[in-house]
Amino acid sequence: MKKNLILSLRATLSAAALACALALSPALTAADAPATPLRPLVNGDKVVFLGDSITAGAVRPNGYITMLSAQAEKNGMKVECIGAGRSGNTVSNLQQRLDKDVLALHPAVVVVFIGVNDVWHQERGRGTSREDYAVGLKDLITRISAAKAEPILCTPCVIGEKVHWEAGDMQPPPPSDDPKKPAKKYGIGQLAVMLDEYCEISRNTAKELKVPLVDLHAAFLKFIANNNPNNKVAGILTGDTVHPNSAGNKMIAEQIGAALGIKFQP
Repeated sequence: MKKNLILSLRATLSAAALACALALSPALTAADAPATPLRPLVNGDKVVFLGDSITAGAVRPNGYITMLSAQAEKNGMKVECIGAGRSGNTVSNLQQRLDKDVLALHPAVVVVFIGVNDVWHQERGRGTSREDYAVGLKDLITRISAAKAEPILCTPCVIGEKVHWEAGDMQPPPPSDDPKKPAKKYGIGQLAVMLDEYCEISRNTAKELKVPLVDLHAAFLKFIANNNPNNKVAGILTGDTVHPNSAGNKMIAEQIGAALGIKFQP
């Protein structure tokens, strides 16, 4: 009974994520990009992308920041895109390094893209509570705004890509034979449900503070629902259930690009 309830909850939360995205975020495919960007860029703008390993890797050739920078140039836009991602970061880490790594650069726009590790690290008893996550997002947005930069908040993408979670996904895996490795507290399906909840915190925070939201979580869920007929846990938009592959980076770039008025061209 409890397992069925959890599975039902996952479906309900995912549906809520999609409904919210349709109402609040840029359209979920590049072809449906909004005619009016959330925050159109102008020549000379400096955009800093603040986040975790997903953002740290985004400056590579197939990363979303590299894609955005190239497309901005194709659009004839003279803007600077700067990556400020660091592997393993949670919202508290972003709070600690905001001044040095971001505000000291005097950006016009700061894209805050965080949340996966706040949930994923709870697998082994770390991570961030819901309350601290909400407080951390509000602190980042308040400080960015006070520095006369414009914040844009992104929901985290996914933990796992299954369309339907199975009973075994909704419970902790067996303990490792290695005594040095602590037992995992949650199954991947449980973490996916938790991530839905943290994405809702991000949406509520953006709405409360009246800042633009790019709902990457809903965009990923919609694409996966239409392109994962074999219910694979990874390999659609991620390589390892969390970090985006080339297709995932392109999805992120298109969604953030639509919010910034960067039109993707062949």
